[in-house]
Amino acid sequence: MDLQELISRGRFIFAGAAERLKLFALVDGRKTAREIAKLTRRHTNNVHGDLRRLSDVGLIQERRKDGEIQKKDGFTLYEKTPLARAVPVSYFSRPTKVVKSKLPAVSVKAKGKRPRPLTLPPENEILDLCKKGEDQTLEFKSAGTDVRKIT
Repeated sequence: MDLQELISRGRFIFAGAAERLKLFALVDGRKTAREIAKLTRRHTNNVHGDLRRLSDVGLIQERRKDGEIQKKDGFTLYEKTPLARAVPVSYFSRPTKVVKSKLPAVSVKAKGKRPRPLTLPPENEILDLCKKGEDQTLEFKSAGTDVRKIT
């Protein structure tokens, strides 16, 4: 799994589930589901179910030592996958709100030329670009990205 896929899966699993995101932040390979449940004030079964969901999407994994699953007080220890450890938790939260640009408006009279309208590609061409994904000439931006960063 690559980084973009991991972030997409994380955003999907954490969408509308702030408690699950807090739980993910607490996974460190040393705490059991019972200990995390006490810290988050949730029932152990609910925490265990969320840990299984996070494991299913590849964000966490069972902690192993010499091929054996590590347990503490009868509960499995979970740790973040190596790729998930490298990603800040903030990447999994919702994209920021759209901010209006603070760039000054360009006067048409000042330049003496009429501005040309932007041409937009047809809808099916946009969908084809989305299916291909990012490359050296195409980069996707999330909602709320400042215009100055794009230009």
